Amino acid sequence: MNKTKRIFLWSGPRNISTTLMYSFAQRKDTKVFDEPLYAHYLTSTNAKEYHPDAEFIIRSMECNGQVVVDKMLDNNSAELVFFKNMTHHLLDIDKSFMKKGLNVILTRSPEDMLPSFHKVIPKGVFFVGCRKRRRPKQLLNATLTARTLAWQKKAHHRFCV
Repeated sequence: MNKTKRIFLWSGPRNISTTLMYSFAQRKDTKVFDEPLYAHYLTSTNAKEYHPDAEFIIRSMECNGQVVVDKMLDNNSAELVFFKNMTHHLLDIDKSFMKKGLNVILTRSPEDMLPSFHKVIPKGVFFVGCRKRRRPKQLLNATLTARTLAWQKKAHHRFCV
């Protein structure tokens, strides 16, 4: 029976997932894989138009997402295999494979993530459904305001019914 344990780390950009991956790489019983679904994502979207080194990544990695998933599940190269993944790379892939490992969802406070994202995408950040470009501080303020209003509405409903 195979005793290999799998960790699937699911993150988004600028969430310090690479740092966590490097921490796991220090373990002698662990093999790490950095964004194995990246080429699949690049070939499935128009992201190759603006991602750095997209053509190199596409040439050097497997582009078929299901083949990548099969390789992730077949990999027994260490007692623990750690896959750092981006959630937006899961396009048109059967997600049932996730049951065959421990899934860790990594998030980061927007206060820290948005300024970091702004450094690599300096033209600003778009709100989904909004046409106006917003700077990270404006986006953060709008996000926090929306959360506060939602909480106040929920609290008002809870205490005033």
